Formats: sequence, C-alpha cells, structure tokens
Amino acid sequence: RGGLRGCLGRIGSDWGGNSRKPVLGFRLSGGGLFCKGLHWKQANMFIVQRIYAYRPDPEQTAVFIDRLYPRGIRKEVFTTALWLKDITPSANLRRWYHENPVEHFDGFVSRYHEELHGDTEQTAIRQLLELERQHGSVLLLTAVKDPHHSHVSALEQFLGTSFEYRD
Repeated sequence: RGGLRGCLGRIGSDWGGNSRKPVLGFRLSGGGLFCKGLHWKQANMFIVQRIYAYRPDPEQTAVFIDRLYPRGIRKEVFTTALWLKDITPSANLRRWYHENPVEHFDGFVSRYHEELHGDTEQTAIRQLLELERQHGSVLLLTAVKDPHHSHVSALEQFLGTSFEYRD
C-alpha cells in the first residue's frame, strides 16, 4: 500500500479541488508507517441561497440570517430553518446602508464587523460555527437580492471563510 509518500501522492491525484477533503488512515507496523487507505470527508462549508428558492430537506441544516421576516414565505417552510437574528446588522445600521448602498457599502462592512464583536453577536456566531462543525455544511438563507453586496458577504469576510453562493 506504500508509506507516507505513497499516500500523499494519492491525495494530489485524487483531490481535484472539490468540496470534500481527503482523510488518510495509517497504521504502524514492523517499524514502518503504512497507508491504510484514503477516504473522503465532506469539507465544512457555508452555502448561501435565497429563501425563496429554499425547499426544506431534513438532511440539510438551514439558518435564516436576515433580521426581518421574509415576505411571502409560509410559516411551515420558515420554521424548518433556525432564525439567527443576532447575527444580522442592527436596524439603524441597515437603514443607514439602504439610504445609499453604493456609497455606504465599505462603511457598512466596517460598522457591521464592529457590531459582530458584541456579546450577543458573538454568541450567535459561535452557534453558527458549532452547527457547521456538527453538520459539515450549513445552508445560509437570505431574502436579499444581491448577497454579494450585503451583510452576507460582510459576514463571510468576518468569518474569514468562503461561502458558496447559489442562485
């Protein structure tokens, strides 16, 4: 099966940059390190999707990350997701940003990041990260039309991770 070099070579040829990460199994035998095999584990990740395209799936952990209830969404659908209001920008910050989104975006991101250092917000962030750790991937639901220019991308920056955006 080969030693460490053989296993590491298999990672390079098998990985292909997908959302799974390689996990190697080893055993120590007769003074040498032997590769037991390579298996794949789903990489932890956040997937962003508009709530209007959301279809509840018992296999998927979903978290709604907007402060306001989304118009037109039935309660039966909405209750299948966890609503983390405390991870969203304050009402005052949201209002200020919406006065002129193009000019205010950079300032909005900075102010939102400051808000995310609060105790309540940090508790919500820990809860979100714990869900990701437990379930591997978490579907982040939002009603915003352009998540790349909203609190969603600012949250992505704050967490220091990359979100996968779905249409």
